[in-house]
Amino acid sequence: MDTAIFQDLVLLRVLCAQPDGCYPNEIAKDMLCFASAETRAQEVSGLLENALEQLINSGAIFRTKGDVLKITETGEKRALSFLRVRSISNLHWEEIKSLHIVARFLRIKSRSLAALEPLKSGDGLRAAILKVYYNLPLKAHIPSLSQIRNALAVQSMNSVFMENLPGGLSDGTTVSEDMALMLASRNLKRPREIGSTAQLLAILAAEAVEASDTEPNSLRIAIYRKFAQGDSPSNETIPTAIRTRSVSDGFDLESFADVVSNLAKMKAMGWDGNRRAYISHVWQEIQNRTVGQQLNEREFKTRLAEAHRAGHLSLAIADLRDKSNISDIQDSVTRYKNTEWHLIRVED
Repeated sequence: MDTAIFQDLVLLRVLCAQPDGCYPNEIAKDMLCFASAETRAQEVSGLLENALEQLINSGAIFRTKGDVLKITETGEKRALSFLRVRSISNLHWEEIKSLHIVARFLRIKSRSLAALEPLKSGDGLRAAILKVYYNLPLKAHIPSLSQIRNALAVQSMNSVFMENLPGGLSDGTTVSEDMALMLASRNLKRPREIGSTAQLLAILAAEAVEASDTEPNSLRIAIYRKFAQGDSPSNETIPTAIRTRSVSDGFDLESFADVVSNLAKMKAMGWDGNRRAYISHVWQEIQNRTVGQQLNEREFKTRLAEAHRAGHLSLAIADLRDKSNISDIQDSVTRYKNTEWHLIRVED
């Protein structure tokens, strides 16, 4: 553990015990949650003994004849400065940990109890974790789960097409729930289909802080340990939003195919078992959703052919042609060697 941070945590614990003070063994017990799983209680007691000696010598606390530890005015100022609050009157040690220490670790600027109230719930804690670990540009200190899911989806879609959606997230760009779940699920260390927003974000939050499971208390314990080590939230512990799988130039062909297939569902025509979308219609939908033209039409159709050959999606030929569809067919032409495609098959 970081010795300076450990001293301040001890100081906070003594402050919470005012005016009666507390015994060293009480502090030792409450410091265990900040120690790694490999650290033994005996080691924590040794760290505490050294911390108390330093705090007493600096005039931050004093020990009574009955071995009770109490804080001084100097110590109180130091503790409040460490927590970045003006006072902690009527707050218990558990609230200090679960609200203020978590908020400081997750870089939540507001320290008002009203702003930190969502941290008491599992969903609020998960949202706060994901906002900072994935560096999501959301205005709320603690966003809703649906806002987090949508932000992750937009971030992933931006990566797929190597460009940004109009205005990023600030203009209220939204992604359908099914597509958002599919895109956001690609952030999992083991990408797989997840049935609900709550389940997906619970797993992502646990992976971000390297918690033992998805329960709120496990998330808090993981944060306490990282905080005591002097760690800062870092997305180095999570996989990149979009993984490189299929091509050597870093373009993620499988994610590209997933997004295109979902957009094709929106444009599909036909009947159950034989639904298809014109390639030109899907390309137009992509143009409506993205800007920058870093992926042009030729590159788009090249990727389609690659995705088809890799088995990530299925292209088809338009057999029936007449005046009503000839323009769509001509605009959709996608060639590879001696083959020409016009449609994207949609799986029901």
